[in-house]
Amino acid sequence: MAKTLTKPRLLPPRATRATHNIGSKSKLRPRDIPSFAAAQPPLFREVACAVCTASVLPRKELYEAWAVATRVDDAFPGYTRVADLAAGHGLLAWLLLLLAWERGAPRTAVCVDVRMPASHETLSAALVARWPRLDGALHHIEPSPRAAVVTQRRIWHGALARDTGFVRTQA
Repeated sequence: MAKTLTKPRLLPPRATRATHNIGSKSKLRPRDIPSFAAAQPPLFREVACAVCTASVLPRKELYEAWAVATRVDDAFPGYTRVADLAAGHGLLAWLLLLLAWERGAPRTAVCVDVRMPASHETLSAALVARWPRLDGALHHIEPSPRAAVVTQRRIWHGALARDTGFVRTQA
């Protein structure tokens, strides 16, 4: 029986929601770090501070990536390798690494996108500066839009349509 995805482990405290809009598309900056002082859980607070230091991601993306990462991590806790397809800056993969490593389960990740934004290097540097053990645990790949990864008994589905108009699924 398939597991159902649970609710995310985070809903910002009311005080935090009152001071800023979690759906804001404005980029987080170092000046925003104090707004996460009461954020829970502590891992989210630390990630938010690192993202603020990088100054490349909108607040909205931080909350969205955290919600997805906590749900995926709850549904698939034993997986030691994750693939973030159409990854963009790669925050989702970083969060999946951190959530696993927080409970002592090593995990590696690969981010795949046809065009990595400049923000992925800046974000990676900020996260590795905060968690040096993550260095080398995440790899970025920029394949041709027609590339597909197929392994026995697994389906990889990459919606690379965002930039290329191309979607491919194989079994």
